[in-house]
Order: sequence, then structure tokens, then C-alpha cells
Amino acid sequence: MTKSERLLFIVNLFRVKKRITLEELARECEVSTRTVYRDLLSLSGLNIPIYFDDGYHLARDVSLPALNFTPDEQELLGYSLQSTVLSRSRYLRERLRNIELKILSALPEKSRDRLNSQIMNPTTALCRFTRREEEVIRSFFRALFSKEAVDIELKLGKRRIQRVRAVSLRIQGCRWTFYFADSRARKNFNIGLKRIYSLRQSGPEDES
Repeated sequence: MTKSERLLFIVNLFRVKKRITLEELARECEVSTRTVYRDLLSLSGLNIPIYFDDGYHLARDVSLPALNFTPDEQELLGYSLQSTVLSRSRYLRERLRNIELKILSALPEKSRDRLNSQIMNPTTALCRFTRREEEVIRSFFRALFSKEAVDIELKLGKRRIQRVRAVSLRIQGCRWTFYFADSRARKNFNIGLKRIYSLRQSGPEDES
């Protein structure tokens, strides 16, 4: 996540957990303690009152928009309500965690405390996807939400399938299958994640 995303993540985390150590913050953000300490200084510079007393905490409740979701997070929320297996991907788990924190931080304190232990501790095991596979997953969801055409480059022979649209996906454990629509051939087809080398936004259509 970017620094600005991480700062918002930290504030939402404070509102949920009340007090948290520097080591816990670093673990939650997946950065070093030095980086997260600099983040705390940045938040203080933005007039967000952070104090240390047996752990870091906010001096008073910080006013944030109740549902400060990005468009991608709104779309992903709909998917997450249907299938928690999305959290098998590290990229998607990070986005789901941001959504969970924002939901919790918008709830009344009584409801927040009741739900905190239920949704802040994911039980779904991560799949051991490679960095390239995580990038393919990220590109697929971007294409799914934006409705933009993409080019698929396959691993075997680097064959390319051009100008198709993401439709849906099927998840069976760590076997992920993506479904696409080819408007020119007027057909749908599916490809397993392991077969895809890359997914890229299509360039301008050839007019010749």
C-alpha cells in the first residue's frame, strides 16, 4: 500500500484497537518499525493527536468519513460478501482488511467491540502465489471493475489473446480460473491463473 493508504489504515486501526505497540503496527502494515514510526510522526504533523501510554493511541476520536471507500474497495466489498476465499490472495487480503477496518471504524463502539474479534482475524490460509500471479490477480480485478479490454499473454509460447473482457472467476482452493468474453468471436472462455503470464490493458484498436 502507498504511504497515504497506510496512514489512513493506521488511523482506522487505532480506532478499532485503541492501543497498539510499534511492533504490532509494523506487523499489521507489513513494514519496518522505523517506517511505521515515521508514519506516526507524519500523522502528528497532520494534527492527528497520537500519544504513548502503554502503547500508542489516539488522544481523542478522530473524525473521518464514515464510508471512505475507494471505488475498487466498494466493488470488492460486494465480492467479499459472497466469497471470503478471496482472502487467499495476499493482494486481495490487504484490500479486504482495509475494508474491514473502515467498516469497524464507522460502527458504534459497542458494535465495533463485538465484531472486532470476529472479522479482524482471518482464518483462510494464504495461497503461495508468486509475485507475478498476484499481479495477474490485481490486473484481473481492475479489468473486471473498469470493464476495459485487456490482452492476455500466456506462459506457454508467450501466445497472446487480444482485446477480451474480464467476466468472472471461479475459486477452488488455490486453483483460480478466470472467465473472459471475446466480443469479436462472440464466445466466453476460461483460463487458469497458472497459465497466464500477464494481463495488460489493451491499446487502441487497430483501425486498418
